[in-house]
Amino acid sequence: MPARMEVSGFSQIQRRLEELYGPIAEKTVNKALRAGAEVLNEGYKDNAPKSDNPRQPKPRTQLWRTGDHAYKLLKVSSVKSLAGPGAKAIDVGIQKGDNSKAFYLKFFEWGSSKMKAQPFMGPINDRKAREVLNAIKNEMKRGYRL
Repeated sequence: MPARMEVSGFSQIQRRLEELYGPIAEKTVNKALRAGAEVLNEGYKDNAPKSDNPRQPKPRTQLWRTGDHAYKLLKVSSVKSLAGPGAKAIDVGIQKGDNSKAFYLKFFEWGSSKMKAQPFMGPINDRKAREVLNAIKNEMKRGYRL
């Protein structure tokens, strides 16, 4: 299961921080979410399947192939504002509807009609939870100079 980092119960704190710090508050929250997401994404990259020989693209027919490992294409999205005061989210890794050049990693994560799932992201979510929270906390401290 891909990670979608959501911070809930934060709206009152965020509102107070915005009163105290003004425009720095939103930037700091966004940087903190991104810092946590980067920790998770690095865990995904470390745990992603890697072959000894990545397939090379065939001219004109396999333009989606990069000739490199797909894990190098795993990304962190920009911070998105959700409905509700102060609600934010950020997508990490691949999503089920992914059509990027790393799309075939979703078959490892969720399986297909011809392939059993071999999750590489799901196990990392639990293992990295504390590290993600620490990255968020440290970035918040740095941003607010606490």
